[in-house]
Amino acid sequence: MIVTPSTTSIVENLDVNPGYQLWLATHALQRTLNRGLDSLRLTFVQFFVLDAVSRLAVEHESVSQAQVCRFCSMDPNMISQVARTLEKKGLLVRADNPSDRRAYVLTLTAVGEILIIAAREKVKPLVESFFAPVGERQLELTDILREVMAAAEV
Repeated sequence: MIVTPSTTSIVENLDVNPGYQLWLATHALQRTLNRGLDSLRLTFVQFFVLDAVSRLAVEHESVSQAQVCRFCSMDPNMISQVARTLEKKGLLVRADNPSDRRAYVLTLTAVGEILIIAAREKVKPLVESFFAPVGERQLELTDILREVMAAAEV
């Protein structure tokens, strides 16, 4: 039996609770990408941080850890921990920011630049396949999620 919002509370019935369904979908996507990136010895979060540094570097002379935090909408401590791990792997350089001693500038190494290209090639078909059931409604879903995030900005 399919339950509709008119027959029960959205909060009470997880089948129609958008927050719960978003949680499940988010974790399913992360599991899918973690499996796909495993052969590159990257986690989804590590990929996302490398990708953020790469994308931000196109627009900015230097990329701060704070910029990556905003781009990824992640906790500064998490970004710091991931950046340290990526640095140990030789994929990223964390350097003191000359204008702010408390901050770091992040730069991909040559190996990191090569790896992010390979990782993007692995991720693209996984994301396409993951969202294939939505079909032509993908842009609508993206717009809805953008609206939710814009209203949730804190």
